Amino acid sequence: MNFSLFKSLRTAALLISAAGAAQVACAAPLDIVIGALADYKTFRLKSAELDSLVAPYCKRVRDKARKPMILREYTCSPESGITAISMDSREGLGEPLPNYMMSIVVDFPADRFPAMKALVVKKLGRPKKSGSDHSEWRYSLDKSLNQNGNPVINLSREDAESASLQIVLEQGP
Repeated sequence: MNFSLFKSLRTAALLISAAGAAQVACAAPLDIVIGALADYKTFRLKSAELDSLVAPYCKRVRDKARKPMILREYTCSPESGITAISMDSREGLGEPLPNYMMSIVVDFPADRFPAMKALVVKKLGRPKKSGSDHSEWRYSLDKSLNQNGNPVINLSREDAESASLQIVLEQGP
């Protein structure tokens, strides 16, 4: 193989990967957060992992000590494109009352809905249910998670001003 051809191909590959890295570095915080949370692994996300994901863009303003059903609540800088983020938990039946229902909600401006829908579809595939203002992905491959509820990822546009991504463990079967 010609060494100069190999060197040219290697240089081209490095330029392409650098351009991709620059594109990721320039990604909007909303794209980064939605892209990270639009994953079925999010159902097993720990609070500390959510904190570290959103820390560069959002500040934690509420925790369980102030509002028992809300584990975490964040306000975000206007430049981030994120309106608010919250993580909550619901008490289950039985003694002691276990937390069995969890949700993470990321609110954002409605004009970003089409771009966020494209991003989530790219990550999760075609939604189970879909409309112009709503998409839903159900997850059933994690048997132990399914014993505690119905894992669902929703993306919805509420009105002309707000939209949200919701990662929800609905009340159990």
